[in-house]
Amino acid sequence: MLNITAEKLENALFTTSKPNEKAHRCVMVFDNKRAITYQHGSHSSFKKDQKVILYNVVNSDLEIEVVVSVVSEDHDFVIFELANGEFPYYPHRSDSMYRGQDYRQLGVDQKREPVWKDGMISKRRLGCFLGTTHGEHGDSGSGIFNLNGSFIGISVAKKRFALSSLQISGSAFDLEPVADHHPETKLISADAIYLVLKIDDDDDANYEPFDKKPTPGTE
Repeated sequence: MLNITAEKLENALFTTSKPNEKAHRCVMVFDNKRAITYQHGSHSSFKKDQKVILYNVVNSDLEIEVVVSVVSEDHDFVIFELANGEFPYYPHRSDSMYRGQDYRQLGVDQKREPVWKDGMISKRRLGCFLGTTHGEHGDSGSGIFNLNGSFIGISVAKKRFALSSLQISGSAFDLEPVADHHPETKLISADAIYLVLKIDDDDDANYEPFDKKPTPGTE
């Protein structure tokens, strides 16, 4: 991904938390009028039609009011929409997610700085994909992009590492490095997001069901 593309995408990064708060909850703009974040935890209280202020990560003076347009508990995301105008920066393309695909993840750290991570789509699951980026606190809501800078989804969760089967003697054993050898991040694809939004391709109007009777004179 070109540096200029990465810089523009960083300008499309927002939070629902104010700049002076200790924790920063990531929001990613994904088209000219919409932004997306995770639905769990502190974001589970969002309701449809609720007004919310988003705070830009790069420009601390930029605050934008949006309205909650979609709340999907099944997919673990919330979509915000502008009532008027458009976001000053946004990805100009979206694309599909697939197994084996290399990607870049854009999120915000707890110092309120944009953070990029590299990963690969490792598995496909019902309703989601799994990626190899190391999931950390605050990664939920991070944007996922292919190497051309196209939006392909968001990160919503990291895998819980089961420790019940480990046989550990003593109390000085550090479990964190063990967990880090098994990174798996849950990703929701752009295709799934647009399906929930019910945004169809423009070309869909040119298709009709097989059993539909033809209009007289067009056979």
